[in-house]
Amino acid sequence: MFEKLFGDFTVENFIKWLKDLIYFYRHPYTTIETISRQSTGYIFSRFLFYFIFSNSFYFLANKSENELQSNLNLAIDGILAQFSILLLFTISSKLVTNKFNLKKNIIFLSLVLFSFTPIEIIVYSNFLRYENYVFLYIASILLFIVSFVVILLWPFSIELNKKKVFLMFVVNLFFINAAQFLFYKVKIDPYSQPTSFITNDPIYEDYKNVVKYIYSKEKIPATYLYELGNPLDSITPIEKRKLRVSVGTINGIDSKTSTDYETSEEYKHDIALSIKNLESLDSAIVFRRNQRILAQWLTHFYNIEKVIKEHSTEDYFKKNKKTFIHVFPGAYVSSEVYSKLIGDVINFEDYHNTVLKHHSNCKDIVDLAPSIINIPATIVDHIFTDYSEKKHPLHYKFDELQDEEYRKYNTR
Repeated sequence: MFEKLFGDFTVENFIKWLKDLIYFYRHPYTTIETISRQSTGYIFSRFLFYFIFSNSFYFLANKSENELQSNLNLAIDGILAQFSILLLFTISSKLVTNKFNLKKNIIFLSLVLFSFTPIEIIVYSNFLRYENYVFLYIASILLFIVSFVVILLWPFSIELNKKKVFLMFVVNLFFINAAQFLFYKVKIDPYSQPTSFITNDPIYEDYKNVVKYIYSKEKIPATYLYELGNPLDSITPIEKRKLRVSVGTINGIDSKTSTDYETSEEYKHDIALSIKNLESLDSAIVFRRNQRILAQWLTHFYNIEKVIKEHSTEDYFKKNKKTFIHVFPGAYVSSEVYSKLIGDVINFEDYHNTVLKHHSNCKDIVDLAPSIINIPATIVDHIFTDYSEKKHPLHYKFDELQDEEYRKYNTR
């Protein structure tokens, strides 16, 4: 059994098989024909080597056990995703050439998959290691190219007759667009999302956890309203009345500030809650760049909290009252904007927009190839589907989930 499985595993064969992966893109038909004529055992050994060789890069590139498991899952998803294309190619080749080319189609897709996967893993793992979106852009472009290579190169891999090659290409495009149109119309599960290296952007997902529970992140304390009890209370001397301090904020959009006690207390609560949430997240954030941003957010909120506490003491009020604006009896206003806090928010906004932009751009590159291939299906879909806005009455009625815990805490 060992001899049958690994008898062809020699250094000479390894070198030859790796060269064939490059030769395949120059002479696809010759490569497919040569491999398909070889014995079943030899073909099995060749592609077992390709599988081991390609997936060995997962072991070399991973940084943790969790990441290895994630990458292997993506590899399996990538292999399983080829079955729909395999079926499509088989039907197209049967219709045009009247030959059942399942074996050749499997060889073709395997050669593309195993020659592409190592490069993709190397680039993607560098994206994770160096946390630089340049590598994800490169990975996105590679995936874009492969999407076209599979569609354009396949007819040349199993047929020499140019007329049949063109006809297979047309038939194949028809089936792809027909399938895409059916997905548009049927929509069995429109919320299903494919998984790939590009759609799985861990830096983006990691960053979302940082900003998800940060409140009032765009606001900076700028004014302080000091109220000494009730201004109409003429019995209690001003110096003995209880001091109440309200914080007014600017939001970076305009220079307007509003200062009242209720919004001030809400703002203080938001700052305390943001600090608590960020502190609890500190050990859960994986990537260095996001850890650094989280630490900067924490320092930012610590500074805001420190500034508010410093300006809210009776000692500070008594010491600086003469410099405040006296707006009405028992009420004073102080304005003080810290440029460093504003600079911090500008930097946070820049990082936020940069991560979102890179994530969106990489996804757009990957989606571009299917979008071009599926232009006919999209046009037909818009012809037959009325996308005009339809108004419906707002109505909620959720069925109970068939779950004991759900029914226990959610009863009608």
